[in-house]
Amino acid sequence: MKRLAFLLGIALVISACGKIMGASAPEAKEISFIPGECLRGTILTPNTFDAPSIIGEPLSLDKEPFTIADNALIRSISLCPKSLCFSLEMDLDREREFMSFKAADYRFYPSYDVYEAFGSSSNTVEKEYEVFYDNITKSSDWVGQSIRLSSIYYCGGLVITASEDFAGIPAGENLASIAYVYTEDSYYHLPILEVPDNYMPLSSGGAYVYIPMGEYNLVKDVVKFHIEIPVKVGLFLNYLNDKRTDPNATMQFRDEVLTCEFTMGRGLR
Repeated sequence: MKRLAFLLGIALVISACGKIMGASAPEAKEISFIPGECLRGTILTPNTFDAPSIIGEPLSLDKEPFTIADNALIRSISLCPKSLCFSLEMDLDREREFMSFKAADYRFYPSYDVYEAFGSSSNTVEKEYEVFYDNITKSSDWVGQSIRLSSIYYCGGLVITASEDFAGIPAGENLASIAYVYTEDSYYHLPILEVPDNYMPLSSGGAYVYIPMGEYNLVKDVVKFHIEIPVKVGLFLNYLNDKRTDPNATMQFRDEVLTCEFTMGRGLR
């Protein structure tokens, strides 16, 4: 086991996948840590975005389950100036809370039902979680960036298939050779838990799958996608509960496969 820094910087990706706020409006920060016990189901929900235009055609007002990411962070990882971004939300049992009257900063945290699963220990586990959360937000390593952490880890095995030829890969074959699940291990660091060094935390909201566009262009097409993302679900709240009676307790993991199916009206050829 090796101390692994939880990954920050996913906020940069999210900004590439969403609308950019005006320069005069301060950007709200999310400061969240979601334990694996909050994972309610394994079906991912794709976010939708304004459909990108094809050269020579007007911008479509339709929505598509992808956007085009183009920023320095993505270029440094994929060595490609543009990538398709699939933003996939996890099914999480969580609540939202605004953290200040002066700013729109907010967090997600485990719901009442998640804690109730611990019976008579529920209040104690909740208090231990809040202590842990405060240690994150008060860490000298954090300097005002968004924090979107979870104890749900990806360590390889992505499966993504398309119903049509896509980016040079024949229909039905795994696109994993040209796609990747976005994780960030160098932008920012908060050493927190002992996990294997190949366990890469997903964002507190979901997973982001990228396909570099390379020499290919968006074309009109109807393509059905199937995605499987194997994960190790870290049972962090159980770990806090176990530590009450066993100082040497370690976090346990369960294997799950997050899945998603969707259709888009663009191909990459």
